[in-house]
Amino acid sequence: MEPWDHEKQTSKYYRRQFGFYNAQRGGHSKPILTRRIYETIADKPALSKRKGDIVKMESGYYENLSGDWRDWFLAKSEKKKHWRRNKGVSLHAMDQYAVVANRYKCIKYKHATYSDYGSTIMFLTGNKPCHIRKYYIAYPFKVLSKFPHIRKNGSIYVRMKKPFRVVDKTWFIFDFNLSDYINNLLEKYEDCELTRDMFLSKIKEVWEYNI
Repeated sequence: MEPWDHEKQTSKYYRRQFGFYNAQRGGHSKPILTRRIYETIADKPALSKRKGDIVKMESGYYENLSGDWRDWFLAKSEKKKHWRRNKGVSLHAMDQYAVVANRYKCIKYKHATYSDYGSTIMFLTGNKPCHIRKYYIAYPFKVLSKFPHIRKNGSIYVRMKKPFRVVDKTWFIFDFNLSDYINNLLEKYEDCELTRDMFLSKIKEVWEYNI
């Protein structure tokens, strides 16, 4: 199964819950069997992050020194020595580019029903190309460009790290022309979930062919 395919899974897990009486007296928690449903979400314009959107991961540090004098007088390379590490961003993900491959929600049935929404992303640069990660609640990345990545002048491209490059406003991954490929998809299918799935599939195919 590819990361952009849709799926639905039901599972059970044990969670611990303190009763008021026991919790007040330092008693043991009680394991409770709980049902959980994981399912992907169909792509739609209402989503803030959609399949095919390009994102950039954060630096992996909490960069704000809270008004410390070092914020004013040190260069960024020097400030970095004083930043706190954000472990929500793994070492291989720091400042790398990725693409949203899917959206999902996880429904948990406790004393009330809870739904956690998240994103599945596929890395495009760095030392783990096509590596898949799921992020929910906190998103350690920002959306850099929305699919189909059309600029104001009508060109299709996103400026990213190698192996992506832009030549005369034309977007390439290795030697494959992504701009023309997206244009052809839009002419044939318009902007729909199938178009976005084919875009994701082609990027993964080209990457794997060149590894």
